[in-house]
Amino acid sequence: MTDRTEKKQNNIDRYKKQEHRDRPVIIALAVFCVFMFFWVRGNTQTRDIQFNSEEAEAYEGVFQVSYSDQEISTTLPAKIDGEAGDNIMIRDILSGENIKGNSMIFYVRQSEVSVYLDGELLAESDKDKITPFPVSAGSCWYFFRLPADYEGKELRIEIRPQFDKYAKELPTIYTGTKASFLYMVLKQGGFSILCTVPILILGVFLLLAGIFLKYNRLAVRLFRFGLFAIVTSLWSLLESRITQIFCGNLVTASILLFSCFFLIPVLAVSFLLTFDSLDRRKSMHVLLWISAGAFLAVQILQIAGVFYYIQMVPVAHVLIILIIAEVIRSYINLRRTEKKEENLSLYRAMIVLGVFCGVDIVCYYLDPAGIVGRFSKIGMLLFFSYLGYSAVRQVSIIMVREAKHEIYRELAFTDIMTGLGNRTAFENKLSELREKQQPGWTILVADMNNLKSINDNFGHARGDEVIIKIGHFLEKCFGKDNDCYRIGGDEFCVIGNRLSDKEFEESCRQFESLLDKETATVNGGYVFSVAYGYAVTGKDGADECFKEADRRMYEKKAEYKRKKADLKA
Repeated sequence: MTDRTEKKQNNIDRYKKQEHRDRPVIIALAVFCVFMFFWVRGNTQTRDIQFNSEEAEAYEGVFQVSYSDQEISTTLPAKIDGEAGDNIMIRDILSGENIKGNSMIFYVRQSEVSVYLDGELLAESDKDKITPFPVSAGSCWYFFRLPADYEGKELRIEIRPQFDKYAKELPTIYTGTKASFLYMVLKQGGFSILCTVPILILGVFLLLAGIFLKYNRLAVRLFRFGLFAIVTSLWSLLESRITQIFCGNLVTASILLFSCFFLIPVLAVSFLLTFDSLDRRKSMHVLLWISAGAFLAVQILQIAGVFYYIQMVPVAHVLIILIIAEVIRSYINLRRTEKKEENLSLYRAMIVLGVFCGVDIVCYYLDPAGIVGRFSKIGMLLFFSYLGYSAVRQVSIIMVREAKHEIYRELAFTDIMTGLGNRTAFENKLSELREKQQPGWTILVADMNNLKSINDNFGHARGDEVIIKIGHFLEKCFGKDNDCYRIGGDEFCVIGNRLSDKEFEESCRQFESLLDKETATVNGGYVFSVAYGYAVTGKDGADECFKEADRRMYEKKAEYKRKKADLKA
C-alpha cells in the first residue's frame, strides 16, 4: 500500500473511531449547557441590559376615522367595514402626552398612503414609480419625523386600500425614535429570522453538495432539496416585515417575494419526485406540470396587468393543499399494502409541514391583514431540520464510502512498491489508445539492468530499493506530463502526448543524469542502469508502437551487455 493510500485509510478509520468515541462527550456537554442555562436563568435576578433603551410605544390617542359615508371615533388598531378604493382618513390632534420620541411609524398592506400634519405632507407612497409592468401598492412601513412644534397640530393619515380584504384593518401607529423603530422591526421579525436563517444555510450547503457530489440520484435530490430550502427561506425572510431595513426598492422585493412564493409548490413536487415511491405516482408528475404551468401563468397575468400577485395567492394555496393531500394518500396506500418503505420519515415530515401550512392558510382567509406564515415557519423549521439532518448525515456517509472506493480503486490500479500505475492500469490505457487511434502518442519502455546480480549478491531488499528509485526517477522526469507504469518485475512504461519530441528527449536526458548520479554515489558497491526505447504512434496503432519501443529497448539492453562483456575481457 502506498503512503498516500495508507494515510487515507488511516484517516477514515480514525474518523470513525473518533465519531463513536466523541459522541457521548458531545451529548453530555450539550445536556450540561442546557442545564446551566435554565439553572442560571431561574435563579438570577438582574436588570436586563439591551439595545432597546429607547422603546417604541403604541399611540394611545383616540382617532376620528372617516370612510365612505361613515365616521367613527376609535383607538388603533381597529376593524372597519371599508372597501377597496375607499379613502380612509384617520385624524387626531397631537399632544406631548401621547408622543414618545420625535417620530411615528405604522405598517400598511397593499394601500396608497399619504400623511399630513396641518396640511403639510410628511410621508406618502411612491406614486411616481416607474415599473416594467403594473404592480400593486405593496406592503411596507411608513415612517415620518415630527417637527419640534407638533403639539396642537392635526395629524391626518389617508389610506386608499387596493383590495377589500385589506380595507377592513386599521394599523397600529407607534411613536418613538428611529433607533427604537429599528429595534422594534427587527424584534418583530426575529421569529422569522430564527426560523429561516438555519434553513437558508442548510439549503446553500445541500445545493453545493448536490453540485459537487458525483452521484446521480443523490446529487439530484440534494440539489433540489437545497433549492427548495433556499427559495422557501427567502420567501419567509421577505415576508417578515424587515425588508425595508436592508432594501429600499420595495417593488423589486415584492416581485421577488411573490415569485419565491409561487415557486414553492414547483420545487416541493420536484424534490418529492426524487423518491421512488412518489416518482411512481403519475399524479405527482401531473402536479409538477400543473405547478410549473401555474407559476408561468401567474407571471404572465401579472405582467399583462390582468391580475396582481396578491390576487392569485389562492392558486398557490390550492396547489399546496393538493400536494399535501397526494402525499397523505400515498402514505395511506403504503400503510395498507404493508410494504417496507424506507421513506416513511419523509411522509411524516411532509404531513407535519402540511398541518402547519394548513393552519396558516385558514388564518390567512380569516384575518388577511394579520401576521402571515407564522405557523408555516415553524413547520418549515421542523421539516427542513429533520430531513436536512438526514441528508447531511447521508452525505457524510457517502463521502466516507467514496474515500474507501478511491482507496480500493487506487489499490486496484497502483503498483504498491513504486506508487506508479500497475499492469492493469497500463492495459486500460493501451486499450484506450486502441479505441482513440490518434497518432502522436509517445510510448517509452524501460527495463532495469543487473537486477538478478543485485538480488543474488546484495539481497532482494536492495533490489526492491533500486526498483523504487527507478520508479521515482521516472515519475520525477516524466510524470508531470505523462502516465508512468510498472508493468513487470523490473519493467516500466511511460505513455503520453503532452510533450513535444524535443521536450521528451530532454526528459530522457534528465532521467539518465539522475541514474548516473545515483550509481556514482550509491553505497554498497552495486551498480545498476536502465535500458529504454521509445516510439511515437502512427497509422499502425498503439500495439505496434509499443512493440517498436520494446524492440529499441532490447537493442540498448543488448548493447549494454556487449559493453559489459568487453570490459570483463
